[in-house]
Amino acid sequence: MGFKKGNTFGKGWPSNGHAQLFRDLVMDEIPGLVKDIMKDAKGGCQASRKLIIDRIFPLVTLQASLIQDEIDELKEMIEDEK
Repeated sequence: MGFKKGNTFGKGWPSNGHAQLFRDLVMDEIPGLVKDIMKDAKGGCQASRKLIIDRIFPLVTLQASLIQDEIDELKEMIEDEK
């Protein structure tokens, strides 16, 4: 794995696209991986618990916040039509 001159990904990115290849390979597996991590966390695995708190929980919280913002906007639109 090397770096080629004129790399279009920017400074520090490997020119062979391993990161993108990895993302493409695991994208379909993510829901199952999250379920397995949750199962391990419920079983007492401290590493899984930390992973959920550090990585998964903030994403879920952000998504819920964005959805709530959209719901509030839709409610305002309905109220304005009355």
